[in-house]
Amino acid sequence: LLTQTLVDYCHIARPTGPLPSCWNMTVLDNPSFYPVKANQRAHLFTNQSDLQWGREFRLSYSVHFFGQITSGRKWKTGGQTAYDYLGKRFCPATYGVQNNLDLF
Repeated sequence: LLTQTLVDYCHIARPTGPLPSCWNMTVLDNPSFYPVKANQRAHLFTNQSDLQWGREFRLSYSVHFFGQITSGRKWKTGGQTAYDYLGKRFCPATYGVQNNLDLF
């Protein structure tokens, strides 16, 4: 919503190249927050090496796991999925609870 507001107010195109600024704010492109698109969400639960996940997320500030879309699937922790890669590094206390993908 904030990105769309800046795009509209500052009369800039959605960023695809150099990041535009307006009012001392930089407008980031969608992959900064959604490196994996909703229709590719199953990829987040495939096993990849840490090196591969690191490459995929190197330009991202967050990763969205599409909770409503992926809920009820009984994903397990302890593999080499994106959730395993990110959870161990950035949310170790929550990640440490077995089967924590169904906490909410």
